[in-house]
Amino acid sequence: MTRTKVAPKAKTTPKLVGERSMTGRSQDHDLRSRWEIGGHKVRVSVHLDASYAWQSHCHAEVWREADLSWQGVASLHHGEVPMQARYQMPPNTPHREALLAAEAELLVRAAWALGVTS
Repeated sequence: MTRTKVAPKAKTTPKLVGERSMTGRSQDHDLRSRWEIGGHKVRVSVHLDASYAWQSHCHAEVWREADLSWQGVASLHHGEVPMQARYQMPPNTPHREALLAAEAELLVRAAWALGVTS
């Protein structure tokens, strides 16, 4: 049996398009950003709830030009959210490190789902 070599895909670094917004109120912390990954438009949304971890949600969506809509491409289960995000967020302050860690993981998962290595 002969094996054929498959060339690895070129690495693509996600590029931030526009601004990243982070907000915090009481126990809720949010991040919104838009990215370009290998020619795909990706929208990231992270909501962390310090009081009730199961209310946290993190997802990435890709823009589908064919039907002019956003389609889910990656997500994090609330149990996968960084521990510091769930237990150490001070009230009324966005927890920057936790939000950025969740965003980074979503971008890795989105790149994999889109067939683009990052």
